[in-house]
Amino acid sequence: MIEFSGELSEINRQRIIKNDTFVNMVTIMNAVVIYTAIILAFAIAFHEWLITIMLSPLLVLIIYTPLFPHICKKKDLDEMMQKSIIFDEEYDGIYVDYNGKPRTAYFSFHDVKKIIDLGDSYYIKFYFPKLIIFVCQKDLITQGTIEEFEEMFADKIIVKEK
Repeated sequence: MIEFSGELSEINRQRIIKNDTFVNMVTIMNAVVIYTAIILAFAIAFHEWLITIMLSPLLVLIIYTPLFPHICKKKDLDEMMQKSIIFDEEYDGIYVDYNGKPRTAYFSFHDVKKIIDLGDSYYIKFYFPKLIIFVCQKDLITQGTIEEFEEMFADKIIVKEK
């Protein structure tokens, strides 16, 4: 069992926020495209151009999403951050505890697409549809060793050159 536990550095917190913002943007843009197509189809079919007014909420979503990290309270952003990540070989899984509300997420080792070694931390990416990422800061390892972690995911680790 390998565990990373503790407070992430500011740069790693920003990596998580940046990824979450990107995922939100992609999700909202997909919804916008579908919603816009439906509204425009009704507007053309019924010759009611006032229906296009229904597109105004989309503008709010498009503007709000990239601003979310800047508008959001620090307490709310802290609740998004992971508190600990446990890699359990016995159960072939990754358990993640978050700050704030008590909740735990489980991911299989098979869901891991790649692990990017950034020098000071590991950036864990999963296969679609899991668009979430985790950051394992090397100095926060509390159980196991870095060597054991690298051995566990030897075929998935990609070293990123600076």
